[in-house]
Amino acid sequence: GSAHSGLSLSAAQLLLAAGQLAIVTPFVAGAPPLPTELSAKVVASVLTLGVLGTGLAFVINMRNIRVAGASTASTVTYLIPIFAVLIGAVVLDERLNWHQPVGALIVLLGVAVAQGVVGRRRPRPVVGAGVLAPAAEPARR
Repeated sequence: GSAHSGLSLSAAQLLLAAGQLAIVTPFVAGAPPLPTELSAKVVASVLTLGVLGTGLAFVINMRNIRVAGASTASTVTYLIPIFAVLIGAVVLDERLNWHQPVGALIVLLGVAVAQGVVGRRRPRPVVGAGVLAPAAEPARR
């Protein structure tokens, strides 16, 4: 693990990404408006989405990585599209096609297999006296 806090790692990632976007965006989308041309609502919206929507999500993700491990924490990326489709259907009254629930079930099954919930169970390693030992066997000292 890293000695750096989740907040500092998240801030570094987002600042570097913002720097990259500041360099590339003018070539792709043209010159941005001057900050003085932006309304207070636009500035507040961007700050709110950046701090709460992205910044807080990054901090929570870093915590999840430290607590549960990177592979477990990454499974959330498979679940986001499922919730997006569900929210679209419920809130925006979007039509579901047969392949969307089938795809969701396949994704959920894949996550369950990857997490060892379904299928052949592998013993999880347990740290004992500085040596990794399978969970099924007690660690020897």
